[in-house]
Amino acid sequence: MCWVDTFLSTTLRSQKCFGHIYQLGWLNLLREDNATISVASSSAEGRFFTPSKSAELILVESLRCLHVGNILCAEPLKKKKRVDPQQEQNRIRRKAKRIEREIKRLSRQGKKLKPVEEIEGDRQLMKEEQDRRRPPTILSEDEIDSQVLLMKEWARYQACVAREEERKLRSVQAAQQRALRSLAAISPYHLYAAAIQPVGVSTSAGEVTDVTEVAPLCLSTSGPFATAPPRDPKSYEAPDGEKIDRTPTFEYEFELDRKFMAEAKRNKFVKIFGKN
Repeated sequence: MCWVDTFLSTTLRSQKCFGHIYQLGWLNLLREDNATISVASSSAEGRFFTPSKSAELILVESLRCLHVGNILCAEPLKKKKRVDPQQEQNRIRRKAKRIEREIKRLSRQGKKLKPVEEIEGDRQLMKEEQDRRRPPTILSEDEIDSQVLLMKEWARYQACVAREEERKLRSVQAAQQRALRSLAAISPYHLYAAAIQPVGVSTSAGEVTDVTEVAPLCLSTSGPFATAPPRDPKSYEAPDGEKIDRTPTFEYEFELDRKFMAEAKRNKFVKIFGKN
């Protein structure tokens, strides 16, 4: 056995990688006294090295299979709280008995419905309903005829007002057309072109087609706004007062723990019965 074999066996035994290198199929040692070491791959041609170079190559290849991971964050395990199973079972049974008692009480009294004020109404007003009810008014034939005649007269008056407004509008439009025709005959490129411009657009004195500026409309309105008032305290001062929430709420005297009931049925600790 030559010194190369001794070195290789010691190195591979210390690194514990002999099995890994053997599986890769990289090494093929030829034990001869004065021969070289050939390292051949299963798919490539064999290459020959000197004993010193082959030892370095084997050492590097053996160390490539070693991987060191990062140090992970670790903390001690939490100590589990030991609970006596008998005490836990007794607690569940007491809670189940309390729920059974409440179910029996609710089954005897019946289900309490949620009150709806819009349906029930004020009891005092319901008592005074007959006193507050107004009997229907019976009209005579003369009163009915007078109301019919009054409605007809009002309809005729409104029709006359609509016809008068339509006549005035037609007269104004006719006067406008006459004025435009006169301007077109006198100055078709200056006065007529300036007259037919949209409202708020003024033209230059030299050329009519060039728009110099857009004059704002002389219109100011004041009324209800669609948006909320500004938040700036300097420009808006909120009125004194406070908002009181008067939303009616209704709460039952006893609320059953549905999750607990489901767990109890699944674990078969207790059986819950209720009357319909």
